[in-house]
Amino acid sequence: MRLVFASTSSAKLAEVVGIARRFGIDLQGLDSISTLGRGPVPLIVEGSPSYYDNAREKALAYAQWSGLSCIADDAGLEVHSLGSLPGVYTARFGFCRVRDALLSGVSYEATFRCCMCFSDVNRRTVAVESAVSGLVAFPPGVAPPTSSVPYSSYFTPQGETETLAALVSRGSFQSHRALAFRKLANVLDLTALEVDQG
Repeated sequence: MRLVFASTSSAKLAEVVGIARRFGIDLQGLDSISTLGRGPVPLIVEGSPSYYDNAREKALAYAQWSGLSCIADDAGLEVHSLGSLPGVYTARFGFCRVRDALLSGVSYEATFRCCMCFSDVNRRTVAVESAVSGLVAFPPGVAPPTSSVPYSSYFTPQGETETLAALVSRGSFQSHRALAFRKLANVLDLTALEVDQG
């Protein structure tokens, strides 16, 4: 069984591919699908103030582009003292704006939230949400990243002593994204939704 995961990020794909295998699902990233003659991966702008709307829009669009059933997500870091910002705007908010809004070395309650949506080629959708609570803290003088925003490197899940990034890298903890994928796989009746067979 083959599904498209709406991301070109190998790190995001790695978070869920192992879980997908346990459900008998061959999860393919957008880059892999592009090499099958679908053409360049289209850019879908996440312009909604809702995790659900962004995830659903991407799932629908990439299912139509690929001709395969698709799973897409939208996720963000919600810092409670900032009124849950940056939240759905995490990717656009900017690392420095979040870092500078908090005192260096001080831990703040925060939540990593993920909405994940499935769409088949007939535009039928199913969505779920998962979250991981914990503390976020930026050490003094931390510089902005050179690539993706690694908030997970500064976020410690509740009850843990290491960061989310460190725990996930060893496979000893499931991220908000992995939890959402597992939840979605459990609630989907994949046969009824006519998932494309690989």
